[in-house]
Amino acid sequence: MSHVPDIDQINKEEINKISMKNSNLSGTVARGAQFLDEAYFGWVDHINIDELNLRSCCKCILGQLFNGYFNGLTTLGLLYNDLGASDYGFDICCIPNIINRDNYRPFYDKLRDLWLTEIRRRKNG
Repeated sequence: MSHVPDIDQINKEEINKISMKNSNLSGTVARGAQFLDEAYFGWVDHINIDELNLRSCCKCILGQLFNGYFNGLTTLGLLYNDLGASDYGFDICCIPNIINRDNYRPFYDKLRDLWLTEIRRRKNG
């Protein structure tokens, strides 16, 4: 008889791993917003907050500013798997071999909320 893995236990373990790798999202988003303040004057005026979706390469921060997530990384000189996207809050730090991709959803939702806070802070002075 083969052992069937406990999906709930796997999900908990995966979420714990993701949480550990993404424990300072507010700090990384603040760093990313400051980076954009210096690299792209007026960037907040080019973000459609109603469309903002950090899980989308087209509707994320870089996607909206640079016509695509990867175009943004290249234009800004950021590397996808090194110092870059997750260090500046443009993406979360992904973990290899995550079985359930939905385990990332709450982290992307949190990332979106943090970006909205930074955008509103800049727009409202």
